[in-house]
Amino acid sequence: ARRMARAGEALQARLQAAAHACVRPGYPGMVALNRAAFAEVERETALRLLAAAVMWVGGTAYKPRAASLERLADTLSSGGAGTLNGAQAETTKDAIFLYRELAALGDVETRPGRGARWDGRWEIRGPMSRGLTVRAVGEALKQCPDWRATGLPRAALMASPGVFAGAELIAAPIAGHNPAWSAQIVTPFSTFIVSH
Repeated sequence: ARRMARAGEALQARLQAAAHACVRPGYPGMVALNRAAFAEVERETALRLLAAAVMWVGGTAYKPRAASLERLADTLSSGGAGTLNGAQAETTKDAIFLYRELAALGDVETRPGRGARWDGRWEIRGPMSRGLTVRAVGEALKQCPDWRATGLPRAALMASPGVFAGAELIAAPIAGHNPAWSAQIVTPFSTFIVSH
């Protein structure tokens, strides 16, 4: 039992080291992996890192099935894209991006306010008023003229939180629309990975 505990600790330490080497900072609500660094990580650790990213992004409590995870890893290593457990993944020349799948969000909606969380992961702050709701930005991204300046994938921004008054988009913090509002992830990936 002690040997198994030590082996578990070693695997966890290796996972954290791989995350430190591969994860690019500055991508709110997403996991961005350096593609070249991720390709250098041994398969078992790479699968563990990918599973943790899928769980965190998708908001799921359980690891993806091994066969599905292996297929996604193979798809991403060959430059493709895919979805798994509420997470969407895509590759670019230099990176692998994992972000919330818009279709998996469905009608997730909440009212902004102290302690309120949208999609279980985001805390939204700004000038409160009656009748506001928080839901995925979706097609309202068209109302954010500067979204391209964020450098984030369009699909990721569509699945990010937006503040609405009825059908009107009031703010999309991750897409850079209306600086009076902010959106913060409650549990960063770096914290999540330590406990999983």
